[in-house]
Amino acid sequence: MGCALVVMARFPEAGSVKTRLARSVGDERACALYRAFLADIDAEHGAAEPPLHWAMTPPGTTLDSVLGEGRRYLDQCRGGLGARMLGVFSELLPRYPDGVAMLGGDVPLIDRGSVAQALDALRGADAVVRPTADGGYGMLALRHPHDLFAGVDMGTPRVLAQTVERCRLLGLRLGQLEETFDVDELSDVRRLQAAIAGGARLPATARVLAEWQRAGVL
Repeated sequence: MGCALVVMARFPEAGSVKTRLARSVGDERACALYRAFLADIDAEHGAAEPPLHWAMTPPGTTLDSVLGEGRRYLDQCRGGLGARMLGVFSELLPRYPDGVAMLGGDVPLIDRGSVAQALDALRGADAVVRPTADGGYGMLALRHPHDLFAGVDMGTPRVLAQTVERCRLLGLRLGQLEETFDVDELSDVRRLQAAIAGGARLPATARVLAEWQRAGVL
């Protein structure tokens, strides 16, 4: 019984992660930042409740080389992002029927309090999202593996609006938390840098951004 947190993560290899950001800063820097995000997410959530799981692509990979051993892993299935998200929910919810909150690997600002808020909100909703400024969402929490992904253009500015409509068609109650942002462009990195300067606890990310600043990237 109980709840769980899962992060949709890609093995951090230069050229395969944060590709939009890499157009501005290069593959190696984009990958270093993504690794820092994973480290900060693990530091925030790894030793806390609810238990943290990492849903990995490519299947069979782990983050042992980034985070060390002892983490909980499951594989993402093949297919598009929506199919992979549904597969992860379908695998975890039978084990955690009180709810599963899912994060992307590029929203390191979502802290324990936000996860707790989403899971608590499931008491009065079928699904809870934390919208992002680009028209998507950085966190989705479910109590049942509803297919909120059919017909949704994942990775576009239409994701949130289409998800709201999908919930309406399925007769599901959708809760929405305060908006946050994910990190896809250099402008998002500058916004993240400002959040860190304002007190956000992201030490690994702060070290990478300090290096970028010294190199004149920021």
